[in-house]
Formats: sequence, C-alpha cells, structure tokens
Amino acid sequence: MQRSSFTELYETFLDFVRQEIQKERSTVNKKMLSVLLWCFVFPALLSIIIVILTNLRILPFYTRHYLDWILLAFPVFYALYFLNSEVLKDLPSLFKKGGMTTTLNQALKDTKWREHVCDELEKKIKLNDEELGQIASHFKIDLDNLYSRIRFITVLAGAVFFLILKGLDLFFDTDSKNIIQNNSHFINKPSNYDFSELIVLGLFLIIFYLSGNQTYRSLLRFLQCTELCIRKRTEKKSLPI
Repeated sequence: MQRSSFTELYETFLDFVRQEIQKERSTVNKKMLSVLLWCFVFPALLSIIIVILTNLRILPFYTRHYLDWILLAFPVFYALYFLNSEVLKDLPSLFKKGGMTTTLNQALKDTKWREHVCDELEKKIKLNDEELGQIASHFKIDLDNLYSRIRFITVLAGAVFFLILKGLDLFFDTDSKNIIQNNSHFINKPSNYDFSELIVLGLFLIIFYLSGNQTYRSLLRFLQCTELCIRKRTEKKSLPI
C-alpha cells in the first residue's frame, strides 16, 4: 500500500488537532450558553413579563420596585451554583492536603489529557517514527511563526490604535478645552486625559496579546503530546528484549 505524501499526513494531523480543540470548545460553549441564559435571557424575559403584568393590573404596581432585586437574583444564584460546583467541592481536600492540592490536581488532569491525545494520535494517524518526527518539527516551526506573528500584530495594533486616538484628539480639538484664562494670560491646564488614553491603550494591547497567546498555548500542548509520543517510542526501542 502506497504511503500518503507528507503534506497529506500533515493535513491529517492538523485535522486531528482541530477536532480535539472543537471538543474542548463545545464544553466551553455549553457553559457560556448557560451563563447567557441565566444572566441575560431569563432576567430580561422575567422583567418584560413583570412590566406587562403590572400594566395589565394583574400584579400590583409596587412589584416594579423589586424588579432590580429580581433581576439580580438570577446571576447571583447562578454564581453561587457555579462556585459550589467548581470551587467549594474542593475546599475539604484543600484544608486537608494543603494549598498545593489544586495545582497537583490540575497537573493530574493535564497528564490524563496528554495520555488521551497520545493514544488517539496513535490510533487515528498511523505514522512511523520518521514521519512523526517530521510532523513535530514542522509543527514547531509553524508555532514559532505564529508566536512571532502575534507579537508583530500586537505592536502594529498598538501603533494603529495610538494614531487613531491622536487623530480623534486633533479632530475634536480636545487640547483647546485644557486652556483656561487667568489674568488675561493663557495657562496650560494639566489633564489626565492623556493618561487615560495610555491606560486604555495598555489594557487593549494586554487583552489582544493574551488572546493570541492563549491560542498559541492551546496549540503548543499538541506539540508537547507529539514529542511525548516520540519519546515513548524511543524508550520502547531502548528497552532490552
């Protein structure tokens, strides 16, 4: 049976990575959907129903005074439920085993995930040692290029955003508002507007960089799994028969 070209094998590997990421995103999307429903949709529907019922005199008019508290109840109870299911259940073990428990439990989860990915990689993509090494090398180069592109785009976005802010300042002539007249002399009035611009720009760049870096870290895990598969194969060959 003729082997596929390396480009086809690499495309199969990328499809495998894409499918695994989609599985993780489906779980995150379910959580985001529950947040959207319980914190936005249900409170909005309840507020509309209460307003309609009070206008129709089915509910007393003073019910509207409690509308803010009713709307606040949905996100509060959902936050308590999420806190109990994700955090509070680990508190007993945290007090018993110490503060490193959470870190070690996360390390165990990561190890199980890597083992799962390695097993799926061996089952779904039949690769020999040379092909697996080539895929790891090419994927590492692509990730390095991705990380360089993230840094370049972050710097470029900062420069463009800074020029946009300065252009808006010149367009609206905001500097003229910072001048006051004192004894027929114009004195420059210090303003915190430029500092607020720098803070906004800094926060924007931080969020922009962290977003791209999160993508890089997610893909880097699959490179680590590929290197782990190579190491396992090497160790098996080195074992005495």
